[in-house]
Amino acid sequence: MNLENLILDLTKVKAELCKREFYEFTLDFVDIIFKDKFVANWHIKFMCDELQKLAYYIINDLPKPYDLLVNICPGTTKSTLISILFPCWLWTNKPDAVILLMTISDANGKKFGLKRRDILISEKFKSYYPDINIRNDANGVYFIGNTQGGEIWQYSTRGAKTGNHGHVRIIDDLMSHRDSISESKSKECIEGLTEFGSRNKDTLKTPFIQVEQRLSANDGSNHIIKTTKKDKLKHIVLPAKVNEYIQPAELEKNYIDGYLDPIRLGEEALEDAKRRLLSGEDDEEEEGGEITPMSEAAFNAQYLQDVTSKEGMLYDKLQFEDFRKIDFNGHFTSYSATDPADEGDDTWGSIGVTQIGKKFYVREVVYNSFDSNYNIPVFEKKITKVFNCLKNIIETNGLGSVVAKRIKNETKTFGIVPLNNGEDKVDRINSYSFIIQEYFVFDNNNENPEYKRFIRHLKTLPKQGDKKKVGAADVCTHLAKWLYLSKKIIK
Repeated sequence: MNLENLILDLTKVKAELCKREFYEFTLDFVDIIFKDKFVANWHIKFMCDELQKLAYYIINDLPKPYDLLVNICPGTTKSTLISILFPCWLWTNKPDAVILLMTISDANGKKFGLKRRDILISEKFKSYYPDINIRNDANGVYFIGNTQGGEIWQYSTRGAKTGNHGHVRIIDDLMSHRDSISESKSKECIEGLTEFGSRNKDTLKTPFIQVEQRLSANDGSNHIIKTTKKDKLKHIVLPAKVNEYIQPAELEKNYIDGYLDPIRLGEEALEDAKRRLLSGEDDEEEEGGEITPMSEAAFNAQYLQDVTSKEGMLYDKLQFEDFRKIDFNGHFTSYSATDPADEGDDTWGSIGVTQIGKKFYVREVVYNSFDSNYNIPVFEKKITKVFNCLKNIIETNGLGSVVAKRIKNETKTFGIVPLNNGEDKVDRINSYSFIIQEYFVFDNNNENPEYKRFIRHLKTLPKQGDKKKVGAADVCTHLAKWLYLSKKIIK
């Protein structure tokens, strides 16, 4: 056998090995797009194998057994695997596959598209798979096609998704942390997810794959978990460190010294990631916007895949001071927020808050089960008159719109700001809990019985678990949400 034939045979062997095993394809082709030394930590092979298991049904045109959701932290090569290498490998087994991908932004989509194209037009790929040729008229970044009918389409969460139906749908990061905590932006992203969900060649056969880090209790993963039948969703969770959220639990044995990937995400790297989140360096704000620091809760979600509170308590780090020792007579700004009672034994909640620096001091509350006839004048007397609030946030869901009109017409309260909430109440409370813990301060010497009851309900949530007991959290969340979206939260 001459050298040329030997090289040809070796190429065929490598090509067949890569075609059979996505993990081998990854090891062989990653150097085209990954210029640094590639370290194949155990989770790389695990994810490749999980994707290949589902790909079997796509390749053989069989009904899908489940959809796949993988929660894994940033910095773990997830996008390289799911958005770049996997579509290219799928073509080696099913050249006519139509693959639809979606990610958070056009910028991400462009980056992924360029790297996919680098692989597909590389000399190595062409030598391994000479029958898969890119069409001259379909060689773009957001759309690329081959001569056997295969297509790869790249979309963004908020972009149009009409006209195409896929053999597989893949999402790599649906939304940002900022999106997950904003009612309007989260809603936009979920609408994008829903629209993308209709782009199937065959509803029974087209699997859906979503890979992303957790962001909050109101993120895209939460929506998938809540809207997909449990036996139709394979959910894998890979936190950066060993904790109770690893799923399936037996994967813990693969962790190295307690870390998912000690080389990419050891203790020093995780501490730096936390610092960047807390400082706002990694904020995904749109151009022209202000940098807003995140919280330890954001780190816990993104790196530890933990969107719950510790020890069963939503607010485990409330801040308290003796307000008798604070001089509130300076030129400070005050705000109020009100959650009107709807019906029955629902609770009316109002808070009066004064801002000093980056902190918001909750100076007084109205918190009882009396109706609006009683509470509207009390609200004016105890809060708006005393603190001269610049803005008065009032939830206008339910009977709130009527109450807002009454406050405007029956009192001298000015600066009324209606707040209409569309997201789930519990999800909203969870999402904004970090602001209440990090930026709100409560009085540890307030003798008002309603204030004491208010604090007691904050401290015992969600251990009590009764939605009738979330009134204190709800009104704090109204103000926290408005402050956050109005960019009043500062470093």
